[in-house]
Amino acid sequence: MEALAAGRAARTVGRATLTTLEQAIAQMQMLSRWREPTREQRFHDADVAFHEGMAMASGSKLLAFVLGGFEQSLRRSFAASYKGYFARGDSFDEVVDAHRAVLQAVRDRDVGGAEKAMRSHLSPGSAV
Repeated sequence: MEALAAGRAARTVGRATLTTLEQAIAQMQMLSRWREPTREQRFHDADVAFHEGMAMASGSKLLAFVLGGFEQSLRRSFAASYKGYFARGDSFDEVVDAHRAVLQAVRDRDVGGAEKAMRSHLSPGSAV
């Protein structure tokens, strides 16, 4: 569902929404350098903001509603995924890069590329 939303966003995204998505990624990038106890929670906040922003960019009120309703579940899922991801020795940078790839395809209006980048981002064993 999120891959299709990324594709739709590539067709319809406006400047304001691009700015929102860029800000979420900038927040994740900044937090990746932090060593504060609240880093993980704040990183998840920015991650959720990115995915909610992508849903809004797609124009899909249903997806935005579903993501909003499952926010706590998403946070738990992200937390579990990150623990596994970092246990393998990966870094926040790779997670940020996965989000950046989705955003770049959306910015380029590359529908297929946006869908592929989102599927790759969400697939097990990839950068969450």
